[in-house]
Amino acid sequence: MKKFTLFLQKHSQILYNLFLFLVAAMCVLYVLPDQGRFKYEYEVGQPWLHDDLESPFNFPLYKVKSEIRAEREAWEESYPLYFEKNNDIETVSQEKWTERIQRLPYDSAFQSADADRLGKLYLDALYSEGILTPPSTSGAKERIWYLANRGVFVQVDPDQFIEPKRATSLLKSYIDTIGNPQLRSVLASNLPDMIRPNITFDSDLTTRKKNQYLNSISPTEGLVSEGEIIVYSGQVVDATIEQRIASFRRTLEGTSNSSSHWVVLVGHFTLTAIVLVMLFLFLRQFRPQILVNSNSLTLILVSLVGMVLLADLVISYDQSLIYIIPFPLVPIIMRSFYDTRLALFIHLMVIMIVGLVAPNSFEFIFLQFMAGIFSIVTVSSLYRRSQLFMASAKITVIYILSYFAFTLIRGDVTNSEHLYEYGYFALNGLMSVMMAFPLIFIFEKMFSLVSDLTLLELGDTNSPLLRELRLKAPGTFQHSLQVANLAESVIDDIGGNSMLVRTGALYHDIGKMLNPIYFVENQNTGINPHDDLDSLESAEIIVDHVLEGIVLAKSKRIPDMVIDFIRTHHGTTRVEYFYRKYSAEHEGELPEEIAAKFKYPGPKPFSKETAVLMMSDTVEAATRSLVQPTAEQLAGMVDKLIDHQQSSGQFDNANITLGEISRARQILKKKLMSIHHLRVEYPD
Repeated sequence: MKKFTLFLQKHSQILYNLFLFLVAAMCVLYVLPDQGRFKYEYEVGQPWLHDDLESPFNFPLYKVKSEIRAEREAWEESYPLYFEKNNDIETVSQEKWTERIQRLPYDSAFQSADADRLGKLYLDALYSEGILTPPSTSGAKERIWYLANRGVFVQVDPDQFIEPKRATSLLKSYIDTIGNPQLRSVLASNLPDMIRPNITFDSDLTTRKKNQYLNSISPTEGLVSEGEIIVYSGQVVDATIEQRIASFRRTLEGTSNSSSHWVVLVGHFTLTAIVLVMLFLFLRQFRPQILVNSNSLTLILVSLVGMVLLADLVISYDQSLIYIIPFPLVPIIMRSFYDTRLALFIHLMVIMIVGLVAPNSFEFIFLQFMAGIFSIVTVSSLYRRSQLFMASAKITVIYILSYFAFTLIRGDVTNSEHLYEYGYFALNGLMSVMMAFPLIFIFEKMFSLVSDLTLLELGDTNSPLLRELRLKAPGTFQHSLQVANLAESVIDDIGGNSMLVRTGALYHDIGKMLNPIYFVENQNTGINPHDDLDSLESAEIIVDHVLEGIVLAKSKRIPDMVIDFIRTHHGTTRVEYFYRKYSAEHEGELPEEIAAKFKYPGPKPFSKETAVLMMSDTVEAATRSLVQPTAEQLAGMVDKLIDHQQSSGQFDNANITLGEISRARQILKKKLMSIHHLRVEYPD
C-alpha cells in the first residue's frame, strides 16, 4: 500500500494529465454522431471528381428547402375557407318576429296575422339565400369555399351569399311592394331588426384544415433505388444532381444500425485520439511547462471541449446556425494567456473536431481557420476599448469575403439565403470580441493565470506599487524603466512575451524600496551607508532585496508569473563587489558556508523572458558605473558580463538558444549606445 501511495505521489501530475485527456476524449465522443459520414467533397457547378457514386440502399429524393417553402407559401395564399350554416338562426328570428307582432297595439287597418305571415315569408327568402358577414382573410373571394350543413361539406360559390347590408336592402324592396301603408310601415320599422347572419366563417376549422395540409406536405418527391448511380465520375454537379447527393447524404447520416454503430464509434474514437495525442505531443515538444501546470492544461482542454459541446448544441438545433458560433473566441483567449503558436494550434484542433459534424466540412474549416488567424493577429494589439469594434469588423469582413468567394465558386452568389449567413458572420465577429474580455477575467480567477490584459494593467507606472517605488526609490524606478525597455527590445527581436518581460522588469527590484539608501542608484547625497558596515552585512542587505521583493509582491497579490522575475533576476550569482572585498580582508580561501552568504538564493532563470531580464538588468546596472564610456567599452562590458553568466550556467534551465543570446548581445549593445548617446566610430 505504501509503494502504491508513493507511486501516486511520484506520478500524480502524469496521472492527472491522463485523466484530463480521457475526460476530454469522452466528451468529444459523446457529441460525435454514431451514424455514417458522407466522405465526399464537391462543388455545385463543378465536375464530380470521385468515382461513380452508387447507392448502397433505397433512399427518398428529398425536396430542396426552397421548393418546400414555395409549396407552403402557395398554400398560405390559396387555402380553402370553411363556413357553417346555422339553421336555428332562421327559426329564432321568426319566433322573435311573432313575439314582437303580438306586442304591437291592435290596429284595424291591418291584421296582425298578415304582418306575421309576410315577415316570416320575407325572412325565409333572405335566409334561403344565406346571410354572411365576409371573413377578413386576404383574397377571400378568390379562394375555394366549403359550407358545412349538418356535417356535410359542399363547395359553394362565394357570390351566392348576401351580406347583412345587402339583406336589409332586399328586405326594403320586398316591403315596398305592399299596398297597405300601415302594414308597410310596421314591417319597415320592425322587421330589419330580425336579420342575423346564418352563415358563419369557421376560423378554427379553417386553421386546422390548413395546418393539416401544411403538415402533410411531403418532403420527398421520388425514390432512388439500391444500385442506381447517383452521380457519374466527371459529371457536372447541377441542381438536380446536387439534390440527389444531398438526399443520399441526409439518409446516410440519419440512419444507424447496431453493426455500423460500433464501426463509426471506432472511427470517431481513432480520430479523437489522434487529435488529442497530437495536442499532447505538441505541448511536450514546444510547451512542456504546460504539462506540469495543471491549471494551464485544464484551461486548454476546457476551452477545446467547451467549444465542441457548444457547436454540437447549435448544430443539433439547426445546422444553418453553425456560423453564429464565435469560434475565434478560442484563439483570442489562448493568445491572451499563451503565445500565438499555441493559440493557433488549439484553434486548429477545435475546428478539426467540429469539422467531423459540421456541414460542408472543407468550407467550414477554411472559413474558421482564416477567421482564427485573423483574430490572433488582431487581438495582439487589442488593449483599448476603441479597438473593440474595429477588431469585430475585421473578423466579420474576413468571414464575409471568404464566404463570398465560395458562393462565386458554387455559382449561387445571388441566392438570397446567403443574407442570413452574412448576418450570422456579423454577430459572430461581435460576440468573438465582446465575450472574450469577461471570459478572460473568469478564466484568470478560475485557473490562477495571467493574461496580457492583466499584465498591461500591472505595467501601468501609476499602479500603486510602482508609484510607491517611484517615491521611495526613484533611482531604482528609473533603473527598472531602462531595464524594461532593454528587455522588451530583445524579446521583440528574438521572440517571446514582450509584455510579460516588460512587466517583470518593472517589478524585479521592488524589494529595494524597503532599504533604498543601501543601493547605489538611490544614493544622491554622497553618503554610502555600506562604509559603516562589514562586507558580509552589506552583502546580506543586497541579497535580501530579492526575498523582500518576493514577500512584498505576494502581499500585494502580484501574480506568480511576475514574481518569477524577482526570484530569478540574479539567479545564483554572487554579490561580486562585497565578496572580493571580504576576500581581500580575509586572506585565503573562504569557507563554503561563508561564501554561500554572498550568493543570491536563485533559482536560475527558467524561461527565455527571465534570462533576457537577467542580461538586461546586469548590463544596465554595470554600464552606469562607466564614466564617459566609449562604444568599445560598452561592447566589451556587455560581452564580459554575459559570458560570465553563461559560464556559470545561469541560462542552463532557460529555453534560450546560443543564437538568441548572441542576438541579445547585439541589441543590448545598440540600445546602451543610444542611452549613453554614443555612435560607432567609422574608419576613415
